[in-house]
Amino acid sequence: MFCFACRHFAPPTYGNADEAFIKSGFRRWKKAHGKDGAIEKHISSQCHKTSCIAWADYQRNKADKTSIAQCISEAYQKKVRENRHYIKTLGEIILLTVTQDISQRGHREGDDELNPGNVPDEAKDVSKAEQLALVIRFYDEIANCIQECFISFTQMDLLDAASITDIILKSLDKLGLDYKSSLVGLGFDGASVMSGGISGVQKRIRDKAPFVYYIHCYGHRLNLVLINVAKYVPQAAEFFSLLEELYIFASNSVVHEKFILIQREMLPEEQVRELQHLSDTRWWCRATSCENALLVQQIAVKIVQIVKQA
Repeated sequence: MFCFACRHFAPPTYGNADEAFIKSGFRRWKKAHGKDGAIEKHISSQCHKTSCIAWADYQRNKADKTSIAQCISEAYQKKVRENRHYIKTLGEIILLTVTQDISQRGHREGDDELNPGNVPDEAKDVSKAEQLALVIRFYDEIANCIQECFISFTQMDLLDAASITDIILKSLDKLGLDYKSSLVGLGFDGASVMSGGISGVQKRIRDKAPFVYYIHCYGHRLNLVLINVAKYVPQAAEFFSLLEELYIFASNSVVHEKFILIQREMLPEEQVRELQHLSDTRWWCRATSCENALLVQQIAVKIVQIVKQA
């Protein structure tokens, strides 16, 4: 037995438990059914949900008679507009921080701070290639203060600890910095490739620079707290699961067409809202999803009732 959605629309990577439904066909019937059965687990897997979304997108494009070339062209134009918006926003931020003579990164985020810090995150270029952002903080003896400088973005072909360590140390060597005796601190996220105490980046650098102290980024710590809190609060976990199921439901070509039509009828003066796919690593998308779901709540209820009656 195969899963139609996953066999035809599965993402490039998936778990071992999903492989039978995609490649070889599921045959273990004694373990197929029940709450902990293989079929139920597969239906709840991220692979299956992603495949259903891709299948729904395909059905919608087919119903609209939209070609792949048109999708690519529209997606490209949308990406250009987004990138221009991002570049403009980044430019405005840099102008503000330069005008106020404050660093791009800081450690004070309290409500009573006049100039709270700005915390950067990972970066990808337009082709989705991973980039390593290198920033150094140092004590300026002339100005008698802590300074911070952005050094570079470096495209990463490999994302293992050895490759990342090599890029960091080569960048410091290129600047003529004696990291073996002068480097005293490192700050990254908590991923094992970065923070691992046996072969992670921080351990590899500490082997060469004995005075280094590793700090787990507080921004990433907060993100991990939010993710885990949501998972262990039943109401929150059920709520976000419902949002994801609602998104998958509304992505069906027939349902999506009615969803847009009813939205335009009930809210003729409002901009059409689309439900958002959730992400575990970007909480802003969850906020957007909640906002859109709240604005179209009555419409979502009506479309569910229409489909149920049909």
